[in-house]
Amino acid sequence: MKVGDLVRYKQDTSGSLAGIVVDLIDKKMWNVDTLGKAVNWDVAPVEPHAVLLIGERYHTIPIEHLEVLSEKAD
Repeated sequence: MKVGDLVRYKQDTSGSLAGIVVDLIDKKMWNVDTLGKAVNWDVAPVEPHAVLLIGERYHTIPIEHLEVLSEKAD
């Protein structure tokens, strides 16, 4: 995955959550399902995220939840 790729949220079957990758960032994320409800940012793992432009809004989504629909032509 790279800047300029067209991607979509893996669990979205309607295709309405497709967007263009405008940036790739690392961000801490606390998953309550695996780490519990008591948040401790000192031990929170850093995970890669993509900043997507969907319509007129920006969304930051973990890369593991996205799939590439079309790669940017070089």
